[in-house]
Amino acid sequence: MGKKIFGYNYLATLRQGFYFVWPGIVKLFKIPFMDRSVTSFMRKVFWEILQERESNNYKRNDLIDTLIHIRKTWVEDSIKYEGDRVVAQAGQFFSASFETISGAISFALYELCLNKDIQNRVRSEVLSVLTNDDSFTFDKINNMKYLQAIVYETLRKYPVFLFNDRMCLEDYKIPNGNLVIEKGTPLCIPVLGLHHDSKYFPNPEEFNPERFAEENNVTSNFFYLPFGKGPRICLGERFALLVTKLCLAHILSKFEIEKSEDTPVPLKYRTTGIVLASTVGLPMRFKKIEKKLYYNDKLV
Repeated sequence: MGKKIFGYNYLATLRQGFYFVWPGIVKLFKIPFMDRSVTSFMRKVFWEILQERESNNYKRNDLIDTLIHIRKTWVEDSIKYEGDRVVAQAGQFFSASFETISGAISFALYELCLNKDIQNRVRSEVLSVLTNDDSFTFDKINNMKYLQAIVYETLRKYPVFLFNDRMCLEDYKIPNGNLVIEKGTPLCIPVLGLHHDSKYFPNPEEFNPERFAEENNVTSNFFYLPFGKGPRICLGERFALLVTKLCLAHILSKFEIEKSEDTPVPLKYRTTGIVLASTVGLPMRFKKIEKKLYYNDKLV
């Protein structure tokens, strides 16, 4: 189902483009953002789970339980938290996390297979926290600063979503010019362009995790926007970063990532859709390793 959501063609690109450029047309003609089969599937699955839990008074303290609680306690008269409005929250959570996390992991592994020195260094960091067992904890993951820098640099070079969309809330005059952005104007901020601007990131085509050393404080700047910025920043940012780091840590602790004969160099990107993706996928070779082979960034 995730592939159906993000399996773009030109018609899907055009349809979803209306949401960002001509939202009035979307409302007038009731244009769906996703394929109707995806919407029907999510609606069916969600309501079956919801009805089962409500009838059996069963709780798991997860997203579905949270939505059930909101649905029962919602008091704002202007918005009815019922029907597809509830289903949409579950659908948004799934669709937003699916491509963001899988895309970030794939592009990170791609760069690591091309940069073996970086791969060896981050593997050494990962293995250094696995002292007496093979388990990763929240604290262990957060203490892997080089792994974190790799994820940040991956999202810099390969921002999964190509742009951020916003709506102008009041007339705004561009400084040092006469251009006025009128209230209600849809805005698209080109994330890929900002992330590859040499003014902000020297040698932007180079994969360099050192850009994101903690002392550089790059992630606080408004030219680094993989999750947006401000009060409408992506709510799933921390979740996406944590899961991405956790998955990479598990993979790197068990496998060496190598180029295969099919690994594309350089990459060519798909020209449809709102997410960044390779035209031919990202084939790589995974080679099983022993943890003891690595010590202080070197093979022993």
